[in-house]
Amino acid sequence: MGTGTTYPTLDDFKVYGLPDSATRGLASADVEKILEVQSRVADGYFGKLGVAVPLVTWGGDVTSNVCALAALVVLRTLIGA
Repeated sequence: MGTGTTYPTLDDFKVYGLPDSATRGLASADVEKILEVQSRVADGYFGKLGVAVPLVTWGGDVTSNVCALAALVVLRTLIGA
């Protein structure tokens, strides 16, 4: 990874994803990596629609949906699935 834009910040994730209390046991760097990976997943969908990626500007819809994807990954990581 490491290319492109990570759409939500860690602070965004605390609002639109999961609160700190739900991510105890997972380092902030791990959550940031998950946000980066899920941003690339979103880019894959945008690319299929013919949208140039990474996005230069985006709204709360992108931020909140990438956070939702990341929240699922975080929860699966925490429960060991």
